[in-house]
Amino acid sequence: MRDSFAVAASAMLPVTTPNIASGTIHGLGNLGNKTVGLNSLTGQYHFGVGDINTTYLSVGLSYMHVIGTEDGVVTDLEDNSAFGTVLQVGIDIAVAEHVSVFADLKQYFISTMKSSTMGVPITANARVDPIVVSTGIGISF
Repeated sequence: MRDSFAVAASAMLPVTTPNIASGTIHGLGNLGNKTVGLNSLTGQYHFGVGDINTTYLSVGLSYMHVIGTEDGVVTDLEDNSAFGTVLQVGIDIAVAEHVSVFADLKQYFISTMKSSTMGVPITANARVDPIVVSTGIGISF
């Protein structure tokens, strides 16, 4: 049973995404862009241990690191780095005794503070809940 559990850490290359307005200000469109890196530390449960392919479910801690922002319809856009949670489902395919390739789907749940200026200072709570598909190489020890 113990072989069914694993701990995994992952980090993605930075990506630039738009901050699309929602709620009462949804008509404003893109408030500005942010460049972020998403990181996660998860506890995994693997099904079918001993097979060449194993599927897994995970839950863990996530961290969104804001690298930079770019103004859109607002000025002085600031987006705070923040912690959150992550759910994950994936598959490992063994290619050697301690090496595998994997593909997975992660759903991040992050809440952060944003601030900007649009004639007057504006602050807001924002949900950042991306779904990320990733592939990579796993090493077990």
